[in-house]
Amino acid sequence: MIKKSTIIGILLLLLVAVCTGGTVLLLYLFVMFIKEKKRRLQYERSLGFIRKQLEGLIDSSHAVIYSRTPGSGYPIIYVSENIADVLGYSAKQLIEDTELWFKKIHPDDQEVALYSLNTVYTNTHNVTKYRMLDAGGSYRWLQDNTRLIFDRTSAPILVLGTWSDITEKVTLEEDLLKKTEELDNMNKNLQRKVQEEVIARTTQEQILIHQSRLAAMGEMIAVIAHQWKQPLNTLSLIVSDVAEAYSFGEVNRQYVDEFVAEATIQIRFMSGTIDDFRNFFKPSKSKVDFDCVEAVREVVNLLSAQLKAVAIDIEIAGEGDTVVCGYPNEFKQVVLNILNNSVEAITQRERSVVMPRDIAIRAYNDDDSVILSISDSGGGIPDEHMDRLFEPYYTTKKDGSGIGLYMARTIIEGNMGGKIRAENTQTGAAFVIELKRLNHFP
Repeated sequence: MIKKSTIIGILLLLLVAVCTGGTVLLLYLFVMFIKEKKRRLQYERSLGFIRKQLEGLIDSSHAVIYSRTPGSGYPIIYVSENIADVLGYSAKQLIEDTELWFKKIHPDDQEVALYSLNTVYTNTHNVTKYRMLDAGGSYRWLQDNTRLIFDRTSAPILVLGTWSDITEKVTLEEDLLKKTEELDNMNKNLQRKVQEEVIARTTQEQILIHQSRLAAMGEMIAVIAHQWKQPLNTLSLIVSDVAEAYSFGEVNRQYVDEFVAEATIQIRFMSGTIDDFRNFFKPSKSKVDFDCVEAVREVVNLLSAQLKAVAIDIEIAGEGDTVVCGYPNEFKQVVLNILNNSVEAITQRERSVVMPRDIAIRAYNDDDSVILSISDSGGGIPDEHMDRLFEPYYTTKKDGSGIGLYMARTIIEGNMGGKIRAENTQTGAAFVIELKRLNHFP
């Protein structure tokens, strides 16, 4: 384009040429023509270089750039050459075959692709994704980013867009979704298995508790038998004496009163034993404060006749505050189980071993705890059994159930938050129970 100053210069020279005959004007015009031609060539070369640089930049991009004519069919008028790297088609194929783009879209995605293109007029910018069949026969996921371009009068002149290959990204997302679903299923299965295991363990524990209670009841029946043996013998003698007294004419008012009084004493003793038995097996509904030494004494009183029958001496010693918070009846069952084990160990010990037949029970304070130790002279527990002593169904007895000590640990550690352990002494075994003192609960 010729500058304004150049035109003015030409007009001035034209005036001079008219005055001088035109020679200078022709010469100047020729020179100006040559300069303008040279400038245009340089401009075109620069423009061609820039165009080649831009095309190279577009072709080296991962995104395919395309443009469409807005209107019916939206025909493609330009596609960058890197379309061959993405789909294997040439730009010429997509430009010349106006239906190729739509025909290669996956049937399930054609509606989505058309909707995005048709709504670009109202949205001016759309982003969608769909599958497109490449030249090799495989579907590739493309992200289609379209934008409507306007001229200075706000009239649409071009639809400009890019296609980006997101196949790998979509595949990773699908794999991630699949793995997430698998993980969710695994978690659900794990939760179900945990719930089933909890239910199974709860059921098993309830069975063990029931079996333990039945076993303890059986032991208590034996205790009652020992407790009732003496009063029953006494009642038998009283009844026999009535017949003999009647034969000798000794039955009078005084005799009857003495008979009733003596029989009532024995019957009340037997009734008291039943009451103790009933209370002993009544489950504690909630934690209460109780003196563990007094609880031990109640158990020993129940066993007094049995201990006397097998000539076992028992000593109870309490030092300091021994009040704890827990379930007293369940605690008594633990003590009963340990004492029965001690009695059995002492009575089954080899006769050749001369040792005292005794059980020592001691309760004392240790910082914030009450320690209860029950030791016997029964010879101790073999080392190979010590580690498994509190396992369910593990027993060292010929006819043992293996649930007594397991329930003892469940009650002391699981229900009352304490600790229980077994150890050997010089003369036998000792069971040590540790519970929090009442005034040291958090």
